Amino acid sequence: MKNFFILYLLFFIFIAGCLSQRKIKQPACPPILSAEQASASLGQYIDSLKPFRANGNCTLKFKDGKKRQNSQSFPVRLWFESREKFCVYGDVGFDPKGICFAVDGECFWAYAKPMGVYITGKKNDRIEDKNGKGFFSPITIMDFLNPLETDCADAAMSGYDNKCSLLLCRDRQGCVRKKVYLDRCDKLARKIEYFNCGRTGSIVVELDGYKKTAEGDFLFPHKLIYKHMQGNNSIDSMEIRLDSLRSWRSRPEQIRALFSRPNPDSFKKNGQQE
Repeated sequence: MKNFFILYLLFFIFIAGCLSQRKIKQPACPPILSAEQASASLGQYIDSLKPFRANGNCTLKFKDGKKRQNSQSFPVRLWFESREKFCVYGDVGFDPKGICFAVDGECFWAYAKPMGVYITGKKNDRIEDKNGKGFFSPITIMDFLNPLETDCADAAMSGYDNKCSLLLCRDRQGCVRKKVYLDRCDKLARKIEYFNCGRTGSIVVELDGYKKTAEGDFLFPHKLIYKHMQGNNSIDSMEIRLDSLRSWRSRPEQIRALFSRPNPDSFKKNGQQE
């Protein structure tokens, strides 16, 4: 009888332990039901952003002029002062500025020496998506901060699943330009699909690993994936993983160094085209 009681007690403790470890299913967060609600949530997020700097690593996969697949991984540094002033530099081939993307007011410039790409233009210009140049457009690089700001003259919700609410963006001609997937809980962009007037997809951006800054001021994705699509296939891709993200107080000399536009002639001398 004594042994039976001990076995019963052990069995009870085991069952109680299993029950305590069982995860309690959390109710799903309510979906976003209107474009106005989405805009308000994104507006609150943008208002929370403060100047920061970040370090990480980028993996770039692309085809060269001979259609050969190449892959490069390199350190990246990001400086963000505002939506009108931010830049990203990649250290490639012992060149700390081998890859660059910068927005300064209404203008932007971008280049990638390994891909032979150099682009300049206005921040809100739509870049024709050829040879992966869509990677280097303000409309795609940091669009997740406020995807309703560009190419979204008409925004409308288009349903939801267990994780995200789907929002469609049309331009002034009524063409579907992008689909935005907003997380149902934190209301932040998790995925953006860009379209050539709604017919075919061109660029897909995926955001993950939203974490607070070291000071805990705001959230920012620590994993950013950009895919240049051809049909359902990704022909070029760029993945950025951020390791650290801290607040930043800029100095005038830093601004001059970071936001000095390169001379286009230097690219042409290296056999690269503007």
